[in-house]
Amino acid sequence: MAQKRTIYRDKIWIDPSIVSDKYTHASNHVEYYCYHELGKSKKNKPYIPKDPVKEFKANKQTYVCFSSFMNVVYNSGRGAKKDAQHNRILYRMQIDPRACVKLSLEEQRRFVELSVAHRMLPPYVSLDNITDPKTSDIVIMLEGLTPAQVYMYLSQYRYLREDPGFVRSILHLHDEIGMNFYAAFVVSSRVSIDYTVHHFLTLQRRYASGNANSIQKVTVPFSTIVGLRRFAKKPHVYDKRILMNTSYGYEAANRIEKICKVKYEARPEELLEPLLIRALSALTDKTTKKYLEQYKRLKERIKYREKNEKPKSKAA
Repeated sequence: MAQKRTIYRDKIWIDPSIVSDKYTHASNHVEYYCYHELGKSKKNKPYIPKDPVKEFKANKQTYVCFSSFMNVVYNSGRGAKKDAQHNRILYRMQIDPRACVKLSLEEQRRFVELSVAHRMLPPYVSLDNITDPKTSDIVIMLEGLTPAQVYMYLSQYRYLREDPGFVRSILHLHDEIGMNFYAAFVVSSRVSIDYTVHHFLTLQRRYASGNANSIQKVTVPFSTIVGLRRFAKKPHVYDKRILMNTSYGYEAANRIEKICKVKYEARPEELLEPLLIRALSALTDKTTKKYLEQYKRLKERIKYREKNEKPKSKAA
């Protein structure tokens, strides 16, 4: 039997100073306003008030997290007129001046742009509202949204404040390395997140000595990438609850991480392989498994080389 031909790939160098396992979580702080608004918002573009308390008698919350948000919205509809329940949240994101990373305005805008494009923020979120590198507001229209979906949206914007190193890591993997955005999100979670209480996945940097958490050493659960993509595309398939009718329990990680049953621990460089890109983009586990099995058969023939290295020629 003829020996199968070796497949050469250029070795990808991911900068460990950017996709870093040294980032630390910034201080926990949220300021948000819940209120009822109709008439000023357009169908696909919410109205953003400068002073929601003055304009809508908003319920202002200043706390370390969004733990009470669902209850605030739910209780506003109890014993009140149908048109009085809160249907908007304005989150006023404020950069922590003591954070380990200072994101530029361009980095913040790019992260939001990619998050909108990949449905991890609502489609109506506009870069026009992000003009100050120290603070910006986002309004989310709550009608018809699920708890897990809203928590993904709020967390995604909160990363700008609380985990800016994580944001920079994602941007490097996506924009510089060419990694799929959902894959970049999961890889960066494994390397650069050190505090999962405010992360909407359970994946984080592990307690380990040496360089065990470095980008060169880690693997990530492929099923989480697939689940994240499917959830972002069709959240109502995986969470049938309605936030305005639910008092407690975002359940984002619990739902996202159980979507895909196809298990595989992938190295970051493998996530650039065409067959794995097809696998993570598949709509069903059956198709995901098909492409993953094809890749497993192929991977034994793949050899990574430095970009200047040339494959050895066969002897005449």
